Amino acid sequence: MLPWIVVPLVLAVLYVWGQKRRKKHQRKQHFLGKEGHAPETARVVSSLKETQPYVDTTRCFCGGKIVKRSQAALVDQPAITVIGCECLHCDEKIRLYFRVEYMH
Repeated sequence: MLPWIVVPLVLAVLYVWGQKRRKKHQRKQHFLGKEGHAPETARVVSSLKETQPYVDTTRCFCGGKIVKRSQAALVDQPAITVIGCECLHCDEKIRLYFRVEYMH
């Protein structure tokens, strides 16, 4: 009689786990499609000073706060600066891309 109880319970747990993974993947894909989350969609700024307020207001796809960990120029696209961030909630590594266009 015990296997009849265990099998539906295991299937229910696997279903819930799969739904959570699917939702997480959907949130991440939506997050990556936003401005500044890929070199092709780099956020345009007039100076690197403008990047910190954007980092401070951007949230991870899990909803957690992100913090800046590193900054560098892309090797093949030196006009684009990439800022490496990390989520304080889920430890996800996030890259934010900026194109500096100096206004005269």
